[in-house]
Amino acid sequence: MAARYNANAMMILFYRLLSGEDASEQYLGWLRAEAPVLGAHLPQTVADLRADILKRQQVILGNDGADLDALGLYGIFADLLHCGNIQLRLRGPRRHGRVEVGILVDPDYRNKGIATAAHRWAIRRLTEAGFNKLSASFVVDNVAAQALYQGLGFQLEGVLRRDELVGDQYHD
Repeated sequence: MAARYNANAMMILFYRLLSGEDASEQYLGWLRAEAPVLGAHLPQTVADLRADILKRQQVILGNDGADLDALGLYGIFADLLHCGNIQLRLRGPRRHGRVEVGILVDPDYRNKGIATAAHRWAIRRLTEAGFNKLSASFVVDNVAAQALYQGLGFQLEGVLRRDELVGDQYHD
């Protein structure tokens, strides 16, 4: 029996660092749905995904030894169901205080305010930890991402031309 989001009910969100136990067929499904954007190097099995989660956490948390409690690959849980991830990782040395954010939300949970809530949580968390700049990258024609980040007060600082390989074509 699959649990579904009820738009008329209040949804409770919480966030925690992902672990290998969070790897699932559902999570693999999100990645497969985003394959054209994420690229060809996606985990193929739950075991591969489990290893990928652990590797990502080691890379994110294994930076320059500073207090990096605010960083990591976090699961987003709505009413106890894993419905997405938000990744917070350093951009450069810790002393510069720059963090890049990336988000993935289960297609069944999109357009329900989850990405906005997760970013607000991340902004509070990073501000409290002393980081001074949060950035995000996305393909220029991703109107949903543009609206999300503009709504959160992000400012466009530039466009990296032909910077992202999506399928077999480079995009701005």
